[in-house]
Amino acid sequence: MLDYLNILSSPSVVSEADEEILLKPFRHVETNPGKRTRTLLLQGFNEWFTSPQAKLDIIIQITEMLHNASLLLDDIQDNSDLRRGKPTAHKVYGVAWTINAANHVIELAHRLVESLGCDIATPTLHGILNAELINLYAGQGIEIFWRDTLKCPTEMEYIDMANKKTSGLFRLAIRLLIACSCECSAPPSSYITLVNLLGVYFQIRDDLLNLINEEYADAKGFAEDLEEGKFSFPIIHGINADMFDTRILDTLCQRPKTPGPKYEIIKYLKYTTKSLKYTVDSLEHLESLIRKEMVTLGPNHILEDIIGKLHVGKDLVYNL
Repeated sequence: MLDYLNILSSPSVVSEADEEILLKPFRHVETNPGKRTRTLLLQGFNEWFTSPQAKLDIIIQITEMLHNASLLLDDIQDNSDLRRGKPTAHKVYGVAWTINAANHVIELAHRLVESLGCDIATPTLHGILNAELINLYAGQGIEIFWRDTLKCPTEMEYIDMANKKTSGLFRLAIRLLIACSCECSAPPSSYITLVNLLGVYFQIRDDLLNLINEEYADAKGFAEDLEEGKFSFPIIHGINADMFDTRILDTLCQRPKTPGPKYEIIKYLKYTTKSLKYTVDSLEHLESLIRKEMVTLGPNHILEDIIGKLHVGKDLVYNL
């Protein structure tokens, strides 16, 4: 018979071998990296903060862990088949294993916060992480609610959602950088405004490219947002442009998997409601606001280069 008393008197520890098993779904997405834009953004912001490289590396690691964990959950919630051109983790390892891996990684990120060694109290750092995770879950949750109840939000409601869901991890990283920084040349709120603008810009840009970009089609499938029934930025504009025309809502309800119905909606968004042009105009306006905020904060060649590469011009829509 086992010596239960001896076994259960010792601290419970997860072995390295067990942890590797538990994290297989996470490794699946981690070893298939994206463009690391978040990492580049953090390096750019640190030109203003000059946090020690060791602290910056930990914050980057925390952000990447949480981002990839959120992708695992996001792909389950959207029932996505592809992520970055490969089968999604839950299609390979199953839903239960993947959810457990995502939750495990979120807790590992909490542990990593404790290694930052900033002057600010550790509970405050955990508070920052928790606050932005709540924002992320709230943004994701309200977007799921819109999709599953076929409720089209207003543009303002969409912006609020994107600022929670997409800006949240950006904001988390910048707030940790500020907490660990020796000095800030501007009030912290100025950096938060910039990162909020960047997050919303990223989300709207992603929504547009999901509908019209071949590279996105290769990575996630053609116009996947229509297949998911998602109320993306151009879709919301198209619906609200003519509330009596239900063709977009009907298509979202059908969740089309074939290209034909998707092409019809994209043509409608381009030629009838002009929603694709409106989306590009909105991106250009956001980009101008981002650049104005950057001017007030001082020169930053890394961020200027990133914004230049992310620019979406009207020719992208006109050449469809």
